[in-house]
Amino acid sequence: MRSLRDPSSTCAPRILGRYHVDYVIGHWRALYREGYHQAEPRDAVGWAERGHAWVLADVPLDMLDFQTAAEAGAGRVQLAWEYAQRRTPLPPGVALYGRQSARRRTGKAYVADGNHRVLAAAMRLDCSARVFMQKDEYAQLVEDAERRMW
Repeated sequence: MRSLRDPSSTCAPRILGRYHVDYVIGHWRALYREGYHQAEPRDAVGWAERGHAWVLADVPLDMLDFQTAAEAGAGRVQLAWEYAQRRTPLPPGVALYGRQSARRRTGKAYVADGNHRVLAAAMRLDCSARVFMQKDEYAQLVEDAERRMW
């Protein structure tokens, strides 16, 4: 029986840590201070109302709905290429899977923040990207993906 939870799988979704939403928002704001975003920070409105329990997870790229090089502007593609050249791990983005994503049953979580970092992971031929997700949404994403495998 195939399973996404099989530890022998080379690119299975997996939880790397558990965090309170305040930590996730703080991490997100720190990326602005460190220059990972080229604009002023938007407010993280809506994240807290999704729930307080979040996870940091490695999520396979084929389970993420992110802006591809064909969809992104030249500046974003250049930034993603610069990130792809780094030998260090890419900072995590934020992915959401609920409301519209879950109802559509696309099997993909929407990358709400960090599209250029997920694109960089794709350019490096990584099989997954690190993202913060609300715990219940992550569980639903994995469950829906499991269901589609059969």
